[in-house]
Amino acid sequence: MNRFEDEHREPLLVEEELQELLLEWLARDVRGHVALFTALAPVDVAPEVLDQLDEHRRALAAILGSAPPTTRSVFGPPVGNERGERWRALVERGLFVFAAHRSGGPYWIAEAPQLPLRMLDLPPAARELVAAQPPVALPFKHVASLMPENVSIPSRSGRGRRPS
Repeated sequence: MNRFEDEHREPLLVEEELQELLLEWLARDVRGHVALFTALAPVDVAPEVLDQLDEHRRALAAILGSAPPTTRSVFGPPVGNERGERWRALVERGLFVFAAHRSGGPYWIAEAPQLPLRMLDLPPAARELVAAQPPVALPFKHVASLMPENVSIPSRSGRGRRPS
């Protein structure tokens, strides 16, 4: 008997299961550029964002529904699955895309637009949501990764960073 046969292993998630678990939200940087951030675990998302996930979903739908593609990806073609196609559609509308690794850690840049969209060019509902958030201090255009604490949104109660 193989020594690995008796170990209980969780099966890997298939793309359809990942899509249902994926948490997505928008953020802006100090230059007014906009990015989509994605994570698989609620612990990787600021509590304030978790409370607004429906608003972020509506804002993303507004961006995809109202803005035609205006640019191309810096990195090239999508990975060939539903998530990659969604990222491609968003990057073609000028958004950066950052994704957290499955085990947490930094958000890595997954897609970058050649011509980044500015917050002022968002549809009104998305612009209001993003404008209400403090900007990420580092410009999306010049980073390959962002630590979660750089993306966290200070709570309205003034406590600051989200728990790790």
